[in-house]
Amino acid sequence: MKQQHSHSLLLRVIAAAIAWSAMARNAAAELGVPPDVTVAVYATHYALAGRAFDDLDKLSAAIDALSPRSIGIDACGPGTTRALMASAYRLHARPLHLRAHDRDDVACARQAMVALPVGQRGLRFDDEAVDRYWRSIAP
Repeated sequence: MKQQHSHSLLLRVIAAAIAWSAMARNAAAELGVPPDVTVAVYATHYALAGRAFDDLDKLSAAIDALSPRSIGIDACGPGTTRALMASAYRLHARPLHLRAHDRDDVACARQAMVALPVGQRGLRFDDEAVDRYWRSIAP
């Protein structure tokens, strides 16, 4: 039953992400402006401007310091759904451009060499808060 619920939730999340991404793309296309910053999302970490992050609060603070109008979020390879959902939840205050790529696509390869520093644990975020957020926008 839990697997069926997870599958159903994932399908709703993907549908909401596609709709949300389409709205963001349309808004950006009207302005003719690409995202100001792009975050590469991997299964184990996020990468932004040559830095690796395992904590969404720290990633958000680094993005806030750049004061972007919009944010590109590139899912790089398999196993990134959970991290993509969490990043969209945490960064949803600004227009987002959600894109999915293979890990070796050019968009991801630029950031692929960025690794977590020794001592960082991998992605940490509140799964329950992320789940509640996605359920609220994709009932």
